[in-house]
Amino acid sequence: KRQFDYEPVPLDIKILKTDNSDPDYTYELIEYNAAYNNERMSGVLFKPKNFNGRLPAIINYPTALSIYASDISEVTLGQFQKTLLKLGHAIFCPIYKGTYNRNDELKSYYPAKTDFYKDHVIMWGKDMKRSIDVIQSRTDLDLSNLMYFGFSWGGEISNIMIPIEPRIKRAVLIVAGYAFDESKPEVEAASYTPFIKVPVLMLNGKYDYIFPSETSQKPMFELIGTNKNDKYWYLHESSHTVPLDEFTKKVKIFLEKMGMNKE
Repeated sequence: KRQFDYEPVPLDIKILKTDNSDPDYTYELIEYNAAYNNERMSGVLFKPKNFNGRLPAIINYPTALSIYASDISEVTLGQFQKTLLKLGHAIFCPIYKGTYNRNDELKSYYPAKTDFYKDHVIMWGKDMKRSIDVIQSRTDLDLSNLMYFGFSWGGEISNIMIPIEPRIKRAVLIVAGYAFDESKPEVEAASYTPFIKVPVLMLNGKYDYIFPSETSQKPMFELIGTNKNDKYWYLHESSHTVPLDEFTKKVKIFLEKMGMNKE
């Protein structure tokens, strides 16, 4: 866990762009200091309109499509995220090392038994934690109920991201599971999963071809260290996605149980 620690340095936050043109949400492009190599990184904050007071925050982890994107303008909201906005949550989407305009030699999210992959996992963890520092610095966002949201790659890497960050209080994972490729032991996902202790909602497709239900999803869910009464796994008649109406229904129930539904 100490691999993901860093020296406290000023964030030096700069708002590069704001956009209020969408009828449902505001957009902010925020730049700040990364936790390593004197790099700058950025993130996009989406805030729903028509909600008063401090908004409960969500820290987002993207799909693998972010690795193949090249421009920060490609950071957009999917239907699942828009649903969470409508429920009164702000979503912060960090630009992780190797994604969007921070592209490097990273070509795949698949684990690998290399220092290159290990070093990237550590940078991703620091990027997420540093981005939570940004959320914590804002008076319009409520960190006390911080939620992690991960879709596909974001669900797979959640095994490591959630337990390294005590400020995360609950998680919603879409089509998550274990990847089958081996990594170095310092960043082996299954070694981290038992240290997930927060409430988790995990929604999957029964016919998922990337993270099969019996050999990938089920082992991950069973290893999650959360009390069995606070972790939920639902299988749907789908592949590597879940029906939006089912997501909306299940996430509303989950948030109500957590006391987080502002609708």
